[in-house]
This record gives sequence, C-alpha cells and structure tokens, in this order.
Amino acid sequence: MLEHPLALASANPASSLARVDEARLRRIVSAHFDALWRFLRRLGIPESDVDDAVQEVILVLARKLDDVRDGSERSFVLSTAFRVASGLRRQVKRRREVNDGPIFEQASPELDPEAATEPAPRA
Repeated sequence: MLEHPLALASANPASSLARVDEARLRRIVSAHFDALWRFLRRLGIPESDVDDAVQEVILVLARKLDDVRDGSERSFVLSTAFRVASGLRRQVKRRREVNDGPIFEQASPELDPEAATEPAPRA
C-alpha cells in the first residue's frame, strides 16, 4: 500500500501526468509493488537503488497508463522494470569509484578538528 499520496494532480498541467487515472494507477501499484521490488532485486539492483528504480517504473507506468490494456498490467510493470534495471546496471558500470585512502594518509595531524574544538589549557 502506498504510504504517501501521489502528487499527480499538482503536476504541470501541460504534462501527460496531469491526465492520469490516479485510481487505476494506485490499484496497479498496490497490486504489484512487492513483486516489482523483489524482481528488481533479483535483477541485481542494489538495495540502495531499488526505491529509485521502483519510482522510475511507476513514472513510466503513469505516462503510458492509457496504453496498458486491462489484465496486462503486471506484464507491463515487470517488462518496464527489466528495462529500467538494465539501464541502471549500465549506469553502475560507468560510475567511477575513487579510492580516497591515499587522501586520508596525507592528512596533516595539525588539522585535527577534534583538537581544534577542545578548550585551551589554562595557565
């Protein structure tokens, strides 16, 4: 079940999201949310990125809701999730991880923030 209401009514009126059948969208998301989340995890999306992937799938669903036939909602949601997961996996491969270990090794002990906040000894 959705914890927060979808703010589709406040979307830009020129946007296709302003005309979404919100009741149908809620039904579809409520019915398939758990399966969608598990499917994305099984496709290798890290747990920290699953919520973003789910949100992207729901946005695609909202934009294309009029094209989704009754009875084929689950198929649409999961096939969209497959494509979203594929894109996210490509993004993860392109991320450049930087080893910041050498930076910490070069830190000056004179710049210790804890030492700077301690009161000066009284004479």
